[in-house]
Amino acid sequence: MNFSEHLQADLRNPTRDYIGDRLSHITPAGPGYFSLTSDDGSYVQTAGARLKLVIEYRKLDGDSFRHYILGRADSTERSARQINSAVGQINLWAHEVLDIDDAIDVFGHFLDNGAVPNRYELRDDTSRFHDLGRDEP
Repeated sequence: MNFSEHLQADLRNPTRDYIGDRLSHITPAGPGYFSLTSDDGSYVQTAGARLKLVIEYRKLDGDSFRHYILGRADSTERSARQINSAVGQINLWAHEVLDIDDAIDVFGHFLDNGAVPNRYELRDDTSRFHDLGRDEP
């Protein structure tokens, strides 16, 4: 696993405690985004602030991928929201605005299992990348 932090050098094979500590410093002014990438290229990433952030998950499958935005599966709130991040404003649905506890949970689970916890709803956002004619954001 490889841990990446906004404006910092990458760290190979981070511990769960290290990831949790670094994630707790997230702010729109920086460090504003983090990612954890597995050896197969799949990853989770987050941007935003401690109380309002987005978590995305990309699952690679050979030469293709699926890209998802995580949301609270137990929420019925589906109104539009915006959050501020180091990469600008991000448009989400209300149930997709998560917080630092979610980020620590998802990153830890991904570190241990290479996937995200089942308790989150996954909105497939893959077409955003294919519509742009590129595979990377």
